[in-house]
Amino acid sequence: MKGFWQKLFWAAAAFNCAAGLPLFLAPGAMMTAFGVAIPADLTFHRTAGLLIVCFGAVYGMIARDLDRYRPLAVLGVVGKLGVVAIFAPAWASGAIPASAAAVALGDLLFGVMFGVFLLRYRGQSA
Repeated sequence: MKGFWQKLFWAAAAFNCAAGLPLFLAPGAMMTAFGVAIPADLTFHRTAGLLIVCFGAVYGMIARDLDRYRPLAVLGVVGKLGVVAIFAPAWASGAIPASAAAVALGDLLFGVMFGVFLLRYRGQSA
C-alpha cells in the first residue's frame, strides 16, 4: 500500500505544478484559457501560482518519505478542500465559469484521498 500512497502524492505534486506554474509564469494567458476576466494587476494571481507550486513541492516531499512528512498531509487536506470551498460558491453564483471550477474537482479528489491517507497510513513498510 505504501507504493499507492507515494504515487498519489507524486500525482498531487504534478497536478499542483501543472496548475501553479502557468498561473505564476503567465497568469493572463491562463485566465484567458479558462474564460476568466483579467484584472489590471496580476500580483495576487502570480503569488497564488507560486504558492500552489510550493504546495506541490511539499506533496513531493511527502511522496519521498511518507513516514517523516506524514503530518504535512493535514495541510494538504485543508488546502485542497479549502480551494473547493472557495471555488464552489463562486461557480454557483456565476462568478467563474465551469471550466475554471472543474480544476477544483481534482482538489476535491486529492483532499479526500489525503484524508484517507491520514486515517489509514501508520508507517507501514513497502
